[in-house]
Amino acid sequence: MSIIGYTRMSAERVWAAWVHSHQGKLVTGATGLNQKIHYKILDVVPGRSFSVSWKALFVRLIFSYHVIQKEQGSEIRYDFKLVGPFAWMIRWWISPKIRANLHLVLKTFIQQIEQTQKM
Repeated sequence: MSIIGYTRMSAERVWAAWVHSHQGKLVTGATGLNQKIHYKILDVVPGRSFSVSWKALFVRLIFSYHVIQKEQGSEIRYDFKLVGPFAWMIRWWISPKIRANLHLVLKTFIQQIEQTQKM
């Protein structure tokens, strides 16, 4: 189940914001650090989508980001999946929390890119 948001901004503007948030390193295989957790960028389709993999003990979280150009702006989709030997054990507990957080993150992201356009 994807978290979906809409913005008046073009898909190119959304993609540029994602590239900026990754310090220009939005390419397959790039790595980074977010809140003391290392991540790796996977499956980049420039201007369209990418995934980020975070590793935890015996579990990997994969977050996917997609942007689709629409007539009046863009549709943005965020999703995630848990993989690994213990994913089945924690999926029921952590999935609702992650979905709620993704919803807030997407809402905030859309507000930020729309506010920077006004400046």
